[in-house]
Amino acid sequence: MELLFTYLDAMGALDNIIFDFSLARGLDYYTGLIYEAVLTGSDRGSIAGGGRYDGLVGMFSGKNIPAVGVSIGIERIFAILERKAGRVLANSFPTGVEVSDTMVHGGPYPATTNFGATSVGTLSIRRFLRPVCFQNIPHALLPQDLR
Repeated sequence: MELLFTYLDAMGALDNIIFDFSLARGLDYYTGLIYEAVLTGSDRGSIAGGGRYDGLVGMFSGKNIPAVGVSIGIERIFAILERKAGRVLANSFPTGVEVSDTMVHGGPYPATTNFGATSVGTLSIRRFLRPVCFQNIPHALLPQDLR
């Protein structure tokens, strides 16, 4: 344990680790150390947990294979990300574009200065908030919110 704390201190990770000797997991196949990962400042509980289970693989394979494993609570992580980031990406990269007042993206001039044709920049909000008039449109063809 002393060696572990020495390594954690050397990596600058000591402030992020709490040892709770009262931690218990309700599964009897654990044979050694158990652990949980919690995001501080969150009310979601643990986001990962696991431990050492030397006999578990042998229950299914007939061979004595020591093992350590972890499970990750992806639903909890997504719920935390939704609140913290507001945007969750899968298998892609964020655009990395800075939004500014001078940014308009609508194609070659004069479309580049037409806020009604852009989805980028601070002027794009006007595109989605501009007034639209539906005149003599059949009720069934109106947007759902207007029916």
